[in-house]
Amino acid sequence: MAQGYVECRFETGTGPGKESGVSSSFAAKVIYFPATTFNFDTNPNPLERDDEMRTQNEPIRFDQEAFAPSWSMDIRAYPDVAAFLLKAHLGAPTTTAGDGVIADLAAAVIPVGATRHTWTAPYATGSTPQTIMFRVVVPEHSMYWDVRGASVESLEWSTPDSGGVMLRVSGKANYISSIANPALTATYESLAIAPFLRAHAALTWLASSATCETLNVGVSKQVEHVRTYGGGSKWPDITEHGEGVVQISGQFDGRTITSADWAAMIAATRFTALISYVHTSIIATAYPYKMFIQAPNTSAAYISGGPADIQNRKRTPSSWNFRFTRDSAVSATIQVVNATASYA
Repeated sequence: MAQGYVECRFETGTGPGKESGVSSSFAAKVIYFPATTFNFDTNPNPLERDDEMRTQNEPIRFDQEAFAPSWSMDIRAYPDVAAFLLKAHLGAPTTTAGDGVIADLAAAVIPVGATRHTWTAPYATGSTPQTIMFRVVVPEHSMYWDVRGASVESLEWSTPDSGGVMLRVSGKANYISSIANPALTATYESLAIAPFLRAHAALTWLASSATCETLNVGVSKQVEHVRTYGGGSKWPDITEHGEGVVQISGQFDGRTITSADWAAMIAATRFTALISYVHTSIIATAYPYKMFIQAPNTSAAYISGGPADIQNRKRTPSSWNFRFTRDSAVSATIQVVNATASYA
């Protein structure tokens, strides 16, 4: 089997990493991702000169003029992984140690030994996003890369029938370079801790809605990686939040079409929702790992959808696209309760 690995840390100090003046400090928290797929691309933009009058009827040599790096990863939703990626995407959580008094979003008391990490809208505030760095190692080919100033633009949960709850995460970066073998010792969350499973997911949703077949949810935002005038590099050197807001949205697939779902979409009816993932492993005092995505205060609503093709069949399924939005109170809260004391 391959011996490659992906190490990741939060960038701190002077700001997002770049080709020159790379961020020289990192948060104490280090994670090695047990990813199923990790991809990065320099996205080169070559200088094309075929439009010049040179009495040549063939392509002219090109040179690399600029790069716009990007990256993506597919990974199972492990308790530590999920919270790490949420901080990378939405910024630092409000972290509270369990004390036998505080409760999670399902109103269950959190004991000593477990830690609650909560992200409450509005997310990713300020002008500069949290950025991360990767070191990607492929020892079979003696290739090693450093990815700096990486941002997260999209984080999506999916719940296939088998294989565990999956996360797909993607974003941009400032700089990718080949490096010498960092010779790291990859360490992971215990193999005894499985990812969250579809079998232990729960859903509080619109009253009288169809039985849920599949529910996918994602959190997206815009990030700009810019090559400034006079920056002296072919790589981006500025990382800023883009325009627009952080949006939580997704798709609810029903096994049937119901009047409740149809009427709610037509009227943009607002409802309270709670997506819950409860683990089989215990953190402390019979309390398991948990993950929640909540639309409190009737902040969920269908934006579009309807029945599948009408055919000669006994059951017509439906599909509905939803968003979590603010009305008179907070639009959404995301929470992970795990055994990690801090992501600082």
